[in-house]
Amino acid sequence: MTPDLLRADARGPSPALVWARSFGGRDGDTTRGVAVDPHSETVFVTGYFQGGADFGGGRITSSGRDVFLASYTRSGEHRWAKGFGTANNVFGDSGAAVAVGPTGDLFLTGDVGEGPVDFGGGALEAGRGDVFVARFSGAGEHRWSHRWTDTYGGSGNYGTTIAVDDAGTVCVGGGYSGAIDFGDGELEFIGDFNPFVLLLDSAGTTRWARGATRGSGDFSTGGRATIASNGQVYLAGDFMTRVSFGGNTLESKGSFDSYLAQFNPNDGVHSWLSGIQSEGADSLSALTADPTGNVTVLSTFRGTMDLGGQVLTAETSSALLVSFSPSAEVRWAVSLGGGSTVYARALALDTTGNLYVGGTFTDTVDFGDGPLTALGASDAFILSLTPTGALRWSLSFGGTGDILHTASISSLAVGSSGTVYAGGSFSTTMTLGETTLQTNGSSDGFIVAFAPPGS
Repeated sequence: MTPDLLRADARGPSPALVWARSFGGRDGDTTRGVAVDPHSETVFVTGYFQGGADFGGGRITSSGRDVFLASYTRSGEHRWAKGFGTANNVFGDSGAAVAVGPTGDLFLTGDVGEGPVDFGGGALEAGRGDVFVARFSGAGEHRWSHRWTDTYGGSGNYGTTIAVDDAGTVCVGGGYSGAIDFGDGELEFIGDFNPFVLLLDSAGTTRWARGATRGSGDFSTGGRATIASNGQVYLAGDFMTRVSFGGNTLESKGSFDSYLAQFNPNDGVHSWLSGIQSEGADSLSALTADPTGNVTVLSTFRGTMDLGGQVLTAETSSALLVSFSPSAEVRWAVSLGGGSTVYARALALDTTGNLYVGGTFTDTVDFGDGPLTALGASDAFILSLTPTGALRWSLSFGGTGDILHTASISSLAVGSSGTVYAGGSFSTTMTLGETTLQTNGSSDGFIVAFAPPGS
């Protein structure tokens, strides 16, 4: 079922719902990455599906849990969709993130399981849980693709984020479970979920790759990476005990803390390392950089955190935004949410520097412009903030009913028109105007578009 409207509860100047789509098979499916072409405002989404799904142009079958890559016009009309996967159903395959380059081509990353996978350029063979990066034209034609495994053939190698600068340089973040070589020399196996940042040129040739250095502790996830249009490269994630990338070392203050590192784009030399740390468990989920190299990170935290002399406190799990200058100075920091459990998962930046945050929450939450109440067990939310972190507006949407009704946003992108595109997943049903959207399996993916207030 492809609905026209998605029920939304908004506070402040109200964004207008433009369109929404859902898709899924017999099992769990989700949208993990969303990107938009800045010129045509064509939309691209990726994630995973199981058992087959219709993205708007007919059913695509899967061999298990497969990667999908789909495209829609700015008005939500289906353009094309593709599925990619290995034959192994144990480890599965997933698209994690997609980005649009300066020529309109697409760059995709994620992970694939055991066995060969073909993105359109011939079968790629490797281990049983591998990082991949692939490039496609805006029409979905294969340009090139690569796959990397660790020296042990492990199952814990994956891409999490991908970004492309104005020169076409591709920046990938992710994690690996054993020593791995992306073509620039072997990265050591340090601990669980080692983070990496990988730079490729527009033809897919490795420029350099970097990971944590020996002496670092364990990590709860792989790294998230981005590249600013001026070339500054950033890697962020979570760590336990300590972390270093060749310069200073951060010591943890809680069970898991977050870090942000900067690297020289020319040779990958580590520039600086800064902490985002409370006495509780911190979980960094996203980062974005503006054209001048300022970088904003999104995290979920609970407890007390001191950021450049600004002390923030959260009694319940809350969203946290911190903006750093290119020289590691904290520009500003703000916590978001109160009276509820909030998990912040997606972050985007528009052409004027406004920020957008997405995720999920339970019960009732107030982000600063009035309470939002979850319709189901947990609802999705989107916030818009000014370039200095002041709230512009908030909205939420989800299902109505018992604990089986959940909705969450995992990725955001903003078009040149200011339209916000959000992707994620929901379970059971979701109210859609006068229509009810129902999943085909345990959970389905969705993509939804909101026009800016006053448009």
